[in-house]
Amino acid sequence: MLITALSVDAPYDNLKRQWPLGKKLRLALKLTRRFNASSLKQLESVLGNGRDLFAERNALIHGQLFSGGRLVSNRPDVPERRITPQALDHLANEIFSWKEQLFVYRCRHLIPLLEVRNKGDA
Repeated sequence: MLITALSVDAPYDNLKRQWPLGKKLRLALKLTRRFNASSLKQLESVLGNGRDLFAERNALIHGQLFSGGRLVSNRPDVPERRITPQALDHLANEIFSWKEQLFVYRCRHLIPLLEVRNKGDA
């Protein structure tokens, strides 16, 4: 819904809706920067944080998690590491909080900005 709201000049079609999340985040960041509005500067930061959170999520999802928390990446150049249940819980909570931040910025900052912009175009 955020990208749909940001896509005032170019449609957010079904092909784009099927993109992986990382590509959607890059598009949202690009569209946010186009507005060049100070009220959306923090949204840029939130989107950047989302990229970091989902990079961590992808490492977990696309790796192999063994007993004892041993995480082995499917990429040969990534070292093995340990992950705890608490770290998994923390990541889940961070992603949930991030999603809520996006919703808040959409409602409190983006929608009013679009309304002002649309009144100026009328």
